[in-house]
Amino acid sequence: MFKTLWTLVVFISVLWKSDAKYVEGYIHTSSSWVFVTRFVFLNEEGKLDYKVEYLLTNECCPSLVFYYDDHWSEVYPRHDMHCSSKLKFASKYHGSNLLQFKLDSSSNAINCENYLEHGVHFRRCSGVLRFIAIRSRWWFLVLSHCDDIKPSPLNVKYEFTITNGDSWDRHLSADDTLMVEITIAFLIIFTFAFVIGLAFARHLSVLKFLHRPYRVFIISLGYEETALIFETIYYMEYIVNGKQSMSIQTTGAVFHAVSEIMFIILLLLLAKGFTITRGKLSSFNQIKIATFALIYGIFYIVLFVWKTELFDNNPGVVRNDFDNYAGRTIISLRISAWVWFVYTSISTVCCYPEKKGFYCWFCACFSVWFLLKPSLILWSYMNVKSWKRVRILKGVDLLICAIAYTIFLFLTRPTDANKNFPFHVRTNQVEAMTDKEAEDFPHTEEFSRIGKRQEGWIEASFTDLERAKDENELQRDGISSAWFSRKA
Repeated sequence: MFKTLWTLVVFISVLWKSDAKYVEGYIHTSSSWVFVTRFVFLNEEGKLDYKVEYLLTNECCPSLVFYYDDHWSEVYPRHDMHCSSKLKFASKYHGSNLLQFKLDSSSNAINCENYLEHGVHFRRCSGVLRFIAIRSRWWFLVLSHCDDIKPSPLNVKYEFTITNGDSWDRHLSADDTLMVEITIAFLIIFTFAFVIGLAFARHLSVLKFLHRPYRVFIISLGYEETALIFETIYYMEYIVNGKQSMSIQTTGAVFHAVSEIMFIILLLLLAKGFTITRGKLSSFNQIKIATFALIYGIFYIVLFVWKTELFDNNPGVVRNDFDNYAGRTIISLRISAWVWFVYTSISTVCCYPEKKGFYCWFCACFSVWFLLKPSLILWSYMNVKSWKRVRILKGVDLLICAIAYTIFLFLTRPTDANKNFPFHVRTNQVEAMTDKEAEDFPHTEEFSRIGKRQEGWIEASFTDLERAKDENELQRDGISSAWFSRKA
């Protein structure tokens, strides 16, 4: 049933058009061996439709060469290895030349024709190659024009269309299968969470409990929603025309990174008791948190630059985000943030034990969020094949984020049933506080209500509450007009 539903969703979304992975380009280089693309065929029949045009010379023709993932790293990106050695290396492991196809009319499987254009002779070849994989694995496609004596430079125009079996998602490489369903599912989940978060924010605003941390949470949730929108656009475009738009995918990744950084900063602020047990942070704490956010952001920028450079310079290298120092540093910073988070949460509870109910749930739940991603990455490198790793990490990362945002909504829900609701100081009270009051103020329900009139609860400055014996004394001192506000 679910498979039928997803098929219908994708079928409608692409307007009844579904193509395969499509790769086209023009190679004009002095090199005689050039990587073109990679693809993961499932353990079923795959197909490659190709069209290749090249300049006719005295030497023989270019070849299509395929490599398995088992030994790909031994020939790529080794620029010092001779072209013919790379071909022999492939034959050595394959046991034959069945994965090398010369683009000429010598094979019945290849249709070639010569034509003349502006006085120059060209040859156009086309055909279909079928692959039956014993197991799912990376296949790397190379265009080569070399022999044992004299390698020739490549001057080739090509078009490749790759499919994976006969299923509705045959256009996707196996490492991208299920990503459409995963992305759309979490887009729906985060949309519901965002709507609920906005509803809670509106209610908190009426109660004057819409503090800055909750606003940061809504913005973080909005960025994650935007990231999923870009991811959905990326996969839909991939389905429609078979082309991978790296700019759209990178934009989505940037929004996800910003959302993650904001959420970590939010957790650190609440662990310090900001707007829960204190109205302001000291300048030193503000500098520490701002510096941490800056370092975190810088390493994410380095990670994106590294991915771009890797794709431009060595597109045939299969890498994960955490195969480099920038990615590993981000994970280290996340673990460091968790240590800081736990320490500050415990310190806050020691100073304000009446908040133990909230902080026990808060610290336990979000400690899991901090640590689950590094643990999952370590496990995947030890137990998961490289072509499966990205899909699993992406899906579980989205699941972890969805659970974290849901828990935050649950802990901060503005209902009478929430006995651990963290905010008991209203926004207008925080704004009216002096620096001394902001460092340490009463933070339970009874401290923000001193009396009741027909219009609602009366709110007052905490210094005045401590100084005055009752509401009438405050009014006699003329403080009512400066410090009181009535809830409509």
